[in-house]
Order: sequence, then structure tokens, then C-alpha cells
Amino acid sequence: MTFTEMSEKIGAVRIEVTAQDAPLNLDEHRAASGVSDMAHRAILKSARKMGANPREWRAGFDAIPADRFLKIEVWIGHRWEIVDKSSAFMMAEEAETAEARVDDNAKPAS
Repeated sequence: MTFTEMSEKIGAVRIEVTAQDAPLNLDEHRAASGVSDMAHRAILKSARKMGANPREWRAGFDAIPADRFLKIEVWIGHRWEIVDKSSAFMMAEEAETAEARVDDNAKPAS
């Protein structure tokens, strides 16, 4: 599936976070995650074809609360559009994060 096909079917979003929240470069992430060399090369090739620099990308394995997102962009048509933090998407995400924190705090200590 091409990027265009994927974005039309399920959407495409990119989220900018701090280096502390995404501590691994792509090579470190590949080694830690077990992504195959073939899949890794395909990601790099596809990214470069679209004009991205995957060497600037960072990754991690831990969930990051929405209130720590620096920027969110959604692929619309043929370009990335910045999502306003007051959008319905962000408000729903923040409410879900707050609800999860309440649930975690309500659990009895083990």
C-alpha cells in the first residue's frame, strides 16, 4: 500500500515530542523492537521518496500523554497540516488521558 492509499484509508498523523519522550534513533529502535532489515529499509526508502529525513526521527516504547505533545500534524491531500491543540481530537485525547490517570489512582496498591 502506498502512503497516499494508506492516508486515504486510515489517515496519517505525525506527532512531535521531546527527545526524552522518544529517546531512540531509528537504528536503536529497530534493534530493540526486532523490526526486520527488509521492513526497516522499506520504511527508509519510502520516507526519503516523500522528502522526509528519517535520520531526524526518534522513537520510543512508552505511551506519551497528549499534554506532552509538542506538535501534531495530519496529512491532508498532499501536505501536512498542523492540528490546533483546541481541536476536538485533542480535547478527546486529553479527556481520555485524564480518565486513565483517575483509573490508575483508584487502583488499590499491591
